[in-house]
Amino acid sequence: MTDQPPPAPTASRTALTHVRVFDGDRLTEPRTVVIDGAAISAETSTHGAQVIDGHGMVLLPGLIDAHVHLHGPGTLEQLCSHGVTTALDMATWPPQLLASLRGAPGVTDIRSAGTPAIGPGGPHARIPGMANDAIVRTHSRPVSSSRHRCPPDPTTSRSWRKPPETAVLTRKR
Repeated sequence: MTDQPPPAPTASRTALTHVRVFDGDRLTEPRTVVIDGAAISAETSTHGAQVIDGHGMVLLPGLIDAHVHLHGPGTLEQLCSHGVTTALDMATWPPQLLASLRGAPGVTDIRSAGTPAIGPGGPHARIPGMANDAIVRTHSRPVSSSRHRCPPDPTTSRSWRKPPETAVLTRKR
């Protein structure tokens, strides 16, 4: 058997050694995590990989920001720099801006709520270029904010609200 030097590390394979992993529930003991291309590998051999010593570091899953307002590519770059891999956009306007940001390489991936639905009297309705169909001007029946206040429930010492036509109280026996 002849000793051959290990293959040169490739950019497509990276091994993070001595790193603790947070899996959403707990922090593991130090271990090796191998990233092969764009995927985390089940294999932990460092053979042929660029090795990065992660002693004292923690590896986290990609974070999700569930409420963002995109203003341009800089927003995605900033989110990415903070570990956010997916962001849920709350109706970026105009749609062409959102379309131009989708699928951009090397930055946060985005999902969107789509076209906004806004009331006619609010400041969002006055945004220049806002689509007329995004402004809800009619509704099928008047909306009332009044609610029937039910008496406190002695089993929980809490009150709760329901519309008068569906208010029902139940008590534990």
